[in-house]
Amino acid sequence: MASRKHFQSSRDECTSQQVLTSPDILQLICQFQPGLWEDMLPFLPLQALEQAYELTLAHTDEIGVVFGPWYNAYGLERIPRLLAALPFMKLMALAHCVRVGDKQLLQVIASISTEDISRMGDFVGELVAIAIDSDQVDILAALECIGYSREMYKGKLVFGIGDAVARGHMTMAHYLASEDRR
Repeated sequence: MASRKHFQSSRDECTSQQVLTSPDILQLICQFQPGLWEDMLPFLPLQALEQAYELTLAHTDEIGVVFGPWYNAYGLERIPRLLAALPFMKLMALAHCVRVGDKQLLQVIASISTEDISRMGDFVGELVAIAIDSDQVDILAALECIGYSREMYKGKLVFGIGDAVARGHMTMAHYLASEDRR
């Protein structure tokens, strides 16, 4: 299993990120960047999900409670700024867009995260599982922009057939079965 230090290159970077995102310091920094406080503050509790063994549907629901209203208010326009300020939000935003089937958000994240694509690949399996569990058939092929390929995740797709049937997601089960036969 890949390390949970999602998009950070070193332990020092993680420590500095924690210091800079502490509420006292962050508020001072944000006084000079209008709107940044609103972009960052609500997401700081989600940073703990970085340490989770794997992202689950329960985690994506937790992410959606925070990310959904912010995204509805600010849309795609502020995504680059959010992801630049809080690198851990790349995976959180990806999990959210996979959960709700937002291909446009997926494309934006992939386009501004080109240097992180290889690191994102470590978590594609989790995103595939979220798509299967969420019955998001259309999002599976769209995950190619972050490293998904049918061949690489064939085992996940085969096991996903049973998961989809158990959840009553017959369209997903049929799609996965057709992918398995290809």
